[in-house]
Amino acid sequence: MQDWPRWDRHDEPVTNEEELRWLREFMSRDAAELMRRHGAHSLGIGRLVPDDAHDDRLALLFYVDAAESGSGSVQPVPAELEYLPEGRTEPVAVQTRVVESAPAEFE
Repeated sequence: MQDWPRWDRHDEPVTNEEELRWLREFMSRDAAELMRRHGAHSLGIGRLVPDDAHDDRLALLFYVDAAESGSGSVQPVPAELEYLPEGRTEPVAVQTRVVESAPAEFE
């Protein structure tokens, strides 16, 4: 039997629970404004480098429609955003990743 490479890492645990908590807090507090400012139809949390088995950094994912990304009122998504988590006195850098994807259409 051939040993196939693993491409799907969804079942592997997140190693940085504090970072995951910050990302969830950031999304719950600022999702609507971030989506409006950057033209995203959705936000999520995922790995910064999805296919790298040695890189477990997390990122705030911006799902954008490629056809809409050229709009003049939309600001580009920066590589990282600063966020001040609850209970901290210093902001943290939140990595971002853009995923080009059409919005979901429900039947």
